[in-house]
Amino acid sequence: KEGRKLEQTARLIQKTAEAKNMPATKRAALNMQKLGRRMAQGRMDKKQAMVRMAQLTKQMQAQQRQLAQQAGQAALGGGKSLSQAGQQLAAALQSQAAGGQNAQGASKMQGAHSAGSKSTGEKSGANGGNKPAGQNAGHGFNVPGRNKPGDKPPQNALHGAAQPTPEMKQIAQALQQNNAQTLSEQLRQLARKAETGQMTPQQQQQAAQDLQKLADALQGTGMPETQQHAQAAAQAMAHGDKQTAAAEMRKAADAAEREAQQQQDAQGMQDAQNSLQDSQGEMAGAQDPGDIPDGPSGQGQGQKPGGKGQGQTGPPEYGGEGNGGRGGGRGKPNTTYHKGQKPSHKIRQKPGYGADAPHWLDPHFDPAKNPRYAKLYFGKPRTAGPSQAGPTRKTRPGEDTGPVRSTVPYYNSVVSARKTAENAMDREDIPPAYKKNVADYFNSLQPQSPPPPASSGAGGTKP
Repeated sequence: KEGRKLEQTARLIQKTAEAKNMPATKRAALNMQKLGRRMAQGRMDKKQAMVRMAQLTKQMQAQQRQLAQQAGQAALGGGKSLSQAGQQLAAALQSQAAGGQNAQGASKMQGAHSAGSKSTGEKSGANGGNKPAGQNAGHGFNVPGRNKPGDKPPQNALHGAAQPTPEMKQIAQALQQNNAQTLSEQLRQLARKAETGQMTPQQQQQAAQDLQKLADALQGTGMPETQQHAQAAAQAMAHGDKQTAAAEMRKAADAAEREAQQQQDAQGMQDAQNSLQDSQGEMAGAQDPGDIPDGPSGQGQGQKPGGKGQGQTGPPEYGGEGNGGRGGGRGKPNTTYHKGQKPSHKIRQKPGYGADAPHWLDPHFDPAKNPRYAKLYFGKPRTAGPSQAGPTRKTRPGEDTGPVRSTVPYYNSVVSARKTAENAMDREDIPPAYKKNVADYFNSLQPQSPPPPASSGAGGTKP
């Protein structure tokens, strides 16, 4: 049952691993399937299965550590998550935009103050009216007299620089959603704009600032390689090296895809490990299927493979025989009771023995804990040979009981047998729980006086 369940769980994990391209998780799932199949086919016992599960768990843990070294501590749940990095980046971009709006308002106030100074304005109009408009753009505000009539003033450079690039806004949102694919796509798009000249110098400077904010946000996450390439791209863009910046952004995009896959694979390994540990717990807590109702019947004796040994006859109030074969499967419990008797307590069956000690027996006499009493329950191994079944009821002297015929009247042997039993009880070789049964048994076999000897006449015969 546990094997089939483990195999089914492993198949689901394998399908998920194949769909999301998680090679390590797929290998772990295949190993789990193989183990579950062998368990279901009965090719390994419970102990062997538990040992193999422990080995697979160690292998998964080692693979997880390797993935964690490649993708950072976030692969094992440590460090900063991508969602937290996205929140940090979004807050930094929002703070920058708010600062740019404040700077724009200050520039307007400063421009109005300059327009009120007539002398300064006239001087500026006389000396600098024909200067290129680009020289005024860097101040962030318009100075009267600097621009030619009809020329449109340039866009406010400070205000334009304060607005994050659209790609970086998308990246911040993607990180908050743990979407590494969108992160990679937006980095590639920003790289194309940089190397094809689609960005103004102000936009290039803004892109450099945004890339630096991305590198800061990725610090401490499971994407160390992505963070390093983003840092390099920011530095190249700040120095005007657009080609190098574009190349670094593409490297960052590739690293983001690779590291995101490693994190996903590490998480898949953790899920597979949890499923394997659940199966271990179920097996450890499973009940022994050998628990069956029965009374303390005759204790079965083990045999070598191929033999047909029969159990010893039990007390008459329980009757019947217990038999079992060592190596031949579980012992067969006694199911025969004398009329008017009820079945007694449960006894646990184990392979190779007729019966184990009853659950109600004093733990001190448990043969599993005290080997001294093992022979009382399990008997001695018998050699292979024909069945030697004893009678299941008391017989009269000379009575033919079928396949087994008594050769010695019981009243000739019960005295010595009773004495042996009494000595065993005195030495505590027989557990207290069985003493009453043993005594009752021999009381029911009180020896009767043997028949009187025949007369010595000619026709007399001996019994």
